[in-house]
Amino acid sequence: MSQRSHLLKRRRNRATARRQISDEEKNEKKERAERYYEKNKQKKNFITNYFQINEGASTSGVNQGASTSTEFSTSPEFATTATFSTLPDFT
Repeated sequence: MSQRSHLLKRRRNRATARRQISDEEKNEKKERAERYYEKNKQKKNFITNYFQINEGASTSGVNQGASTSTEFSTSPEFATTATFSTLPDFT
């Protein structure tokens, strides 16, 4: 009988140990997910701020007129035309 109670006790201890490991894994996953979402939130805010500052875009970060160009020509005696285009640098 003592052998059986010893076996049952070991099983309970093993199950408890598994639950503790499972809880630790859950906590690790939760912390990892929080870090992931926080990091992506910061990226999204950075991109949104970039467009708001540099392009005057909406808060969605998408500006339909993101590429603006300005054409001008010098005086008539010079037959040259220059085009300047502003595009965001995504490097």
